[in-house]
Amino acid sequence: MKTTKHLLFVLLCLGFCSCSVNRKDGTRAAERDFSRGVMRIETYGYPMPNNPYESYLSNHGVKVDSVAGCIVDDRTIEHADGYNSKMKRLINKRLGKDVFKEARDYSNKKNKTEQVAASDR
Repeated sequence: MKTTKHLLFVLLCLGFCSCSVNRKDGTRAAERDFSRGVMRIETYGYPMPNNPYESYLSNHGVKVDSVAGCIVDDRTIEHADGYNSKMKRLINKRLGKDVFKEARDYSNKKNKTEQVAASDR
């Protein structure tokens, strides 16, 4: 019984450390990419065609890369979270504004406009 508890504890610790390492790897990758002049974020999930959020970012020099589709493992999520968290701060500092908030606002406005246009048909 004691051995089982110890084994469970070790496995849980390894799981938590793994996520932490992947997030740190993502952060380091973002710093390395940014120092080379790369401005990008990582996405995953179902791709949206003609995405206004991505278009807005692209117009500001930010590339949006899909790193996984609809099925995503924890390692990929942790890496992307670490990468994006660091990269967004670096990009906003370079551009002198929160381009990601602007992209969200633009996307929301464009989506509302399209919904109104569709309801008028």
